Amino acid sequence: MATKKIPEETIEEKYERAHRLEESVKSLLRDKERGEIYQKAADLYASLGEFQDAKDCSVRCEKKAKEFLKKYKEQQK
Repeated sequence: MATKKIPEETIEEKYERAHRLEESVKSLLRDKERGEIYQKAADLYASLGEFQDAKDCSVRCEKKAKEFLKKYKEQQK
């Protein structure tokens, strides 16, 4: 039986997925989840290399991820 091949995402689709992740953070309330989603978006943007403004977006999301995760850790003390 042949296995079904999953089509690979294009760079444009990955960029759009990263953008949707970044936008979805606005609806979250917990700092931990915000930090984790921003980190996922940062990693996805970083994987796109020089595509459009992906590098700048990655840096921005990485910074926000660190801020929210730091805030979460401070709340846990």
